[in-house]
Amino acid sequence: MKQGFIRKSIIRLTAAGILFLSAVLAGFSLSVCAAEDQDPDDDFTYTGPLDPETSEPVREGEKKENGRIRLSENMEYDKDTGYYVYSFNNGLAEVRSTAADGMYTKDSVAISTAADSSIVVYKDGSLLTGKIEAVKEPGEYIVSTQSGADFTRLFAFTILRKSTNGLQHFNVPEGFYMSDAKLNGSGYNYTRYGADLESEGNYILSYICGASERVYTLEITVDRTPPTLEFSGKINSENQVRSALNFTGVEEGGSVVVLQDGENVSVRAESDGSYSLRDSGYYVIRAYDAAGNMTEYQYRVMMYFNISSILFVLLAAALLLGIGIYVMIRRKSLKIG
Repeated sequence: MKQGFIRKSIIRLTAAGILFLSAVLAGFSLSVCAAEDQDPDDDFTYTGPLDPETSEPVREGEKKENGRIRLSENMEYDKDTGYYVYSFNNGLAEVRSTAADGMYTKDSVAISTAADSSIVVYKDGSLLTGKIEAVKEPGEYIVSTQSGADFTRLFAFTILRKSTNGLQHFNVPEGFYMSDAKLNGSGYNYTRYGADLESEGNYILSYICGASERVYTLEITVDRTPPTLEFSGKINSENQVRSALNFTGVEEGGSVVVLQDGENVSVRAESDGSYSLRDSGYYVIRAYDAAGNMTEYQYRVMMYFNISSILFVLLAAALLLGIGIYVMIRRKSLKIG
């Protein structure tokens, strides 16, 4: 009887083990089937941007039915118009621009917004007033939305001069990649995302929008050498001048700023491109080139005699002499009477 009880217990335990193993195998089979049926592109933990029209996830570089291509979380490229589109207010409003976020350009940039949008544009940290439809002056621009005292950045871009001294490294916007770079006509090293601009010279930088395959080219001159002016006149070792102070060397595209005793004064170039400072005083002359480099000079023009001053003295002396003669004749006539 005891042996029979043991045999039954073994049979029951064996049956229970077989049932448990069957359940485990069945669960594993269901998991495998579910994994095989699942689309590899499905992302059940997706936290990226959603299409405002369909509420479906939007992948970067995905073309939408309206002709737009998603480049980043808030930037699309409209293939039909060539504009970049930035949406805000949960996709209910948008601003269009010919510049991608983070782009460098020498061209004017169009900015198109709805009449009732709350878009503000800053240039080099200063708010631009009035209706902004396009900007062309060199500088760093930031386009934002404003709600009360709160600002939300949408995109930014930089308009460069033909020559620049401040660009140390060129980076392509998000969603773009470099395709070629040249310095003074020869091949130049670059990475997928940009190029160092440490050397002076003429650069040609080509880059491509990965989604639209549109090619952009930026030609820029990097110049970090300050301009030089040449001065002439009776100048001593302490930069004191006992004549007119003449100077030349203002470059094409450059400018000159002159301060006389701390005050801004207007100076005009002669027909040969030279400048002359004739009045006495302490002068600060600042020369700028097209790239924004600046050189400062300081001179003191002392009192001196030139043709004009000599003529003035002679005229004053003649006037005094005439007055003296008149007084003498008048006195004599009074005595005779």
